[in-house]
Amino acid sequence: MSMYQSPNPSSGYTESTPGLAIAALICGIVGFCFFPLAIVALILGIIAMSNMRENQPGRGMALAGTILGGVGLALGIVAVLIAILLPALGAARRTARNMQNSTQLRGIHQGLITYANSNKGYLPGIYSNGEVLADGALTGNSGDGNTPQARYWMMFDGDYFTPEYAISPSENAPIYPYPGSGPVAADHYSYAMLSFGKTGSASVVNPGDPPTYPLDPYSAGRAGEWSQTLNSQAIVASDRNTGSNTSTDIQSIHTSTPGQWSGSVLWNDNHVAFETTHQFQTKYGNGTMNMQDHLFEDENGSDALMDWDTP
Repeated sequence: MSMYQSPNPSSGYTESTPGLAIAALICGIVGFCFFPLAIVALILGIIAMSNMRENQPGRGMALAGTILGGVGLALGIVAVLIAILLPALGAARRTARNMQNSTQLRGIHQGLITYANSNKGYLPGIYSNGEVLADGALTGNSGDGNTPQARYWMMFDGDYFTPEYAISPSENAPIYPYPGSGPVAADHYSYAMLSFGKTGSASVVNPGDPPTYPLDPYSAGRAGEWSQTLNSQAIVASDRNTGSNTSTDIQSIHTSTPGQWSGSVLWNDNHVAFETTHQFQTKYGNGTMNMQDHLFEDENGSDALMDWDTP
């Protein structure tokens, strides 16, 4: 008569094995929400399964815990990768938009230069006699030649660049392309242009010419740069200031912090740079070197003054 022996004595089964299976299942379920528990579920499930017979009660829970732990681990790894990659992708998109922004600004300047080739070297807004165009048919009734609106209208009307080109790819305000008729408004473009000023009353200098204003002598330095000077130290266009003023609330479409401005800056030799400051070293005409030239404030008439929405 043989003596009784327990089945599979070397299986490693212990009284704690079913408990491991239950723990693996619970950890596997919770691991979908709490990534570290997915690892615990995977380990406990593997240990429990290795110590249990094929049809032993509880093996299904151990298997389910192992599977859930593996899936949770995979999802956790994916989530970690996404958390790492998303900021990098966001930075890459911002860099791409900034590059496109600078490319468009350079293209706008090329259109201005093309216009100047048939206007005695003057960029749009200044008539061929060297004076500022008055508001009228030649400016699309968008304002006098000192306003960006009038200059943009002249560029759109002459097909020097399309209205869409005047809107930054980083734009977050309700800016819409010029519809092709009527005057240009400040909500049709993203980029500021150099202000050069005018003085006196509009008059006709020569019979047959349109009415024009004399240039403001105070801003002669800026006015002299609204032409083909190729001056690498004179800024003629840039991203605009989106803040409420230029002293305490200067901002741009690229920043959200009051008092901080960044954007593309175009110089008269057609080079463009994306900058993180609104103060530059400049020199306009025969004026002196400006060491801390504020883009959006009139300091001495021979400095940068970017205009974007003056009616």
